[in-house]
Amino acid sequence: MYVFAIIGIIAAASVSAQDADTILEQQPMAKAGQENAASDSNEASEADIATSPEILTAIEGIETAIRDLIAEEDKIEADRQRNNEDRDLNAQEAMASWARWMFWATVGTAVVTLLGLVLIGFTLRYTRKAAEHTEGMLRQAERATIAAEGAVDATRDIGEKQVRAYLHVKSVEFVVSGDGIGARILIANAGQSPAIGCSARIKIEIDGKAEEILKMPLPNIAANSEALRTIEPFGRKSDSLLFGNRYTAFVEVIGKDVFDAEIGATSMRTAHIKNGPKSGQFYDLIDAEGFYPDAAVKLLVNRGTSKKDNDG
Repeated sequence: MYVFAIIGIIAAASVSAQDADTILEQQPMAKAGQENAASDSNEASEADIATSPEILTAIEGIETAIRDLIAEEDKIEADRQRNNEDRDLNAQEAMASWARWMFWATVGTAVVTLLGLVLIGFTLRYTRKAAEHTEGMLRQAERATIAAEGAVDATRDIGEKQVRAYLHVKSVEFVVSGDGIGARILIANAGQSPAIGCSARIKIEIDGKAEEILKMPLPNIAANSEALRTIEPFGRKSDSLLFGNRYTAFVEVIGKDVFDAEIGATSMRTAHIKNGPKSGQFYDLIDAEGFYPDAAVKLLVNRGTSKKDNDG
């Protein structure tokens, strides 16, 4: 603004100079003889111009204009400062408002996070309960499966027992001759399926001393049928060993059923012949199994001193 003031002063000075020139031009030019005293006249004229009312009025106008310009500049500066202060205040209020909203937003975020954690905790709890329940159901299903398998096994076992082969020693006879001792055995299958790969072992004691073990293969025995097998006398034992009064036979029959399971039967038979057996004649041995359990019969059958296999 000071630049404008200086420009105004220069303009006012130009106007004063023009007025002074006009005044000089209006002076009478008659005094031409006084040209030698021009200097003194000019100085007096300039002093009069300086003290003229027009010049003073112009200078006062310039000063007033300068003061007005300075006042206007001060007002503009004051307005600018006031506007800056208002903007700063508005910015501070806006920042305070945003800070308040940010605070509540932070509080809301914290609340939502807390609720999320609580929900996650409940979710984990119910998930664990669901897992425990599922595990219990799996255990129950496993027990049910085991029970079902047990029932299936029991049903299969019952079915196998219903249709398997059942061997039974129906009769045992022995014969003594000069060729040795022989036997004839009748095996029955009371089951609903055949007995496969059967064989018989017979241990004969004479007066509790002499022992003879006879082994013979047997044909497959069909369901509900019988098989008779004979072993002709052999061994050529001396009469003192083969002929006696009390004969005891321990019989064991073994084989397999259609389920490839081992089956068998045992029997203990005895006969008392007062005067001894006749050569070449078969004698029936009476069932005496009530005196010996099956385990004892098997043990006695396998505890022989002489063994002979005969396929005849």
